Amino acid sequence: MTICLGALCEDGEKIVVAADRMITFGDSEFERDVRKIIPITQTCMLLSSGSTLPKINLIRDVKRELREHRSPNVEQVVASLKEKFVGKRCQRAEELHLHPLGLDFGQFIRNQGNLSDGLASRLTQKIEDESLGLTLLVAGVDSDGGHLYLVKDPGISNCYDVVGFLTIGSGEHHADLSFIRASYSPTILLKRAVFLAYQAKRDAEMAPGVGSRYTDIGIIDEDGVSFLSDEILLELGEVYKVLMESNIKSNREIDAKIESLDLSPSGMTKAVTRKQENHEGGNMTNSIMVIFPYLYNGTWVFDDKSKQFDKEAFVAGIPPMMESLTSQIPNAHNGFRMLFSAAPFPGCHKALEWVRSEAAGGNWYKETETDLEGWLCPSIFKYFDEAPKNIYVQAEPLNHSLDR
Repeated sequence: MTICLGALCEDGEKIVVAADRMITFGDSEFERDVRKIIPITQTCMLLSSGSTLPKINLIRDVKRELREHRSPNVEQVVASLKEKFVGKRCQRAEELHLHPLGLDFGQFIRNQGNLSDGLASRLTQKIEDESLGLTLLVAGVDSDGGHLYLVKDPGISNCYDVVGFLTIGSGEHHADLSFIRASYSPTILLKRAVFLAYQAKRDAEMAPGVGSRYTDIGIIDEDGVSFLSDEILLELGEVYKVLMESNIKSNREIDAKIESLDLSPSGMTKAVTRKQENHEGGNMTNSIMVIFPYLYNGTWVFDDKSKQFDKEAFVAGIPPMMESLTSQIPNAHNGFRMLFSAAPFPGCHKALEWVRSEAAGGNWYKETETDLEGWLCPSIFKYFDEAPKNIYVQAEPLNHSLDR
């Protein structure tokens, strides 16, 4: 329950680290006036998530071992951490699962054949599942530049140099999202990286268990680590406040734009998908378009803002077809829903068959039942790539559901 993060910057030459001060002892969590960014070497820091007690012993043992190296690089630090991590985990598993039976690891391995299959299997599984409950973030700079490593159970490590940032703790998902939205990369300049690290930490405070009383930010380079002063942290807080207020303002503007959307029948053209069985019993998927015609000054018209149509008229033989199509729909002159497709679909009322094209543009179609002919203007190509051989049509009242 915490947030710790590291971010490479300045082409990977420097690292910004940030953390809260939340610590965990068993089931207890609290913030204290001590930084969680711990130096392992002059230019390599350790941040952790999880139980505090295993970390204390781990850091002590790693520092003792690294004293033998004049200037250990980050990879050597990680290797030592992994070795000690595995050792502590094995020690814990031995104490919890083998010592109560009067065994150590050597005795367990030598005497497995004398144990019942069930007992040996259960003990093996418990040992394999044993965890320190500890996740480590290693951030350091050496002769090769800055490096970020994750060390976790059962004693494995991963390098995050290519990603450019690394977060651990209960707030890691919120912090990750902050970096991702900023399109973060190791090429980002230092000041920008400092603010994005601050923003990620503050965003992570929305997660349970992340401390909000303290924010520590350090900058690691070849000379060591420097921590931001309280004055600079206050300035970052003011910038963050402005950002949050601008987001609220933007959200209000977005809400206003959403509320202004025209979702009335005249403002929409819908495409839905329906499936019907073909003659062989297979499935055929048809694209069905929807418009909402109505009578305006004695002429059938329709609007479609997505196609920039305003009172687009049906003329030249189409009006009689419209009257026939809507004869069973009450108040159809005030508007109705018309579905159409180049392929037959369940419930279609009429079928139009292509007859000929017009030299001046448009195409003539006839009703298959009555042989009535009507002309469709070139606007048809807003819905079809080419004039279809057949058009299947269905008319519905406006209050009819589209759910099938």
